Amino acid sequence: MKRLLSAVMIFGWVVAAQTVALDNKAWADEAGESESAELVKVEGEVQGMIDDFVEQRFATRTEKALNALITVSVSVLRDKGFEEDALEIQSQWAMFSARGIGLFDLGDHEPLNQWLAKTYDKLEAKLGQKVMVFFRLGDIKIFNYAIPVVFSPRKWDLNEYRLHFVPFAAATSFWISRLTCSLVTTGWVNWLCGTIAEIPRYAVGKWVAPCLGAKIHAMANGTPNFLEDALFDEQKLDLHELMERSRRELNLTGGSLQ
Repeated sequence: MKRLLSAVMIFGWVVAAQTVALDNKAWADEAGESESAELVKVEGEVQGMIDDFVEQRFATRTEKALNALITVSVSVLRDKGFEEDALEIQSQWAMFSARGIGLFDLGDHEPLNQWLAKTYDKLEAKLGQKVMVFFRLGDIKIFNYAIPVVFSPRKWDLNEYRLHFVPFAAATSFWISRLTCSLVTTGWVNWLCGTIAEIPRYAVGKWVAPCLGAKIHAMANGTPNFLEDALFDEQKLDLHELMERSRRELNLTGGSLQ
């Protein structure tokens, strides 16, 4: 009798293990399909960003990215129990975004906006560096200090311009991608949006932005660089391949997608 009971228990464990394995496989398959579908939408958004930047149309994409970044910052504050601070930042940002935050009122390497600088300091003090890094909230500082340079390509030499443009473009691609993904997904798929957004960030930062920044600077200053133009045109046409390559490299190197 005991042997029979043991056999039944073992059989039950085996069936349960197989069921869990099948459920996990189904979840993984669904996750893979969802990720692929979102990447298609994200790729279109990033291509639109690149097209706008080539024409030096920076403001719309930048404001969308900043709005997504502040929205996530407020959400993280709430999750960590800082409701009062979250409400303060949310209401102040609503006021700024309603009247415009002065994206074209720029100074030499000064912060674009003192409110953004203070908001960054508050977030860091409340949340700590680990949380800031995990959620990419440090991008507030990238936007705040890069925009005065990026929006004025005639004021800076190529090296200085590209030094600021590359992290700016990478951060913009991340936040507009995250926004695009989150607008059309819910539940656990929405959780994937931060991970998915790392793919264009990697592709833009490593391959697209260095040539794109050089192209923008050359066009603004009337100093065409045919080598940079050729490299940029080649990469622009192969954005899909660059994103696929980025996904592979992030997986292989222990990046955010693992």
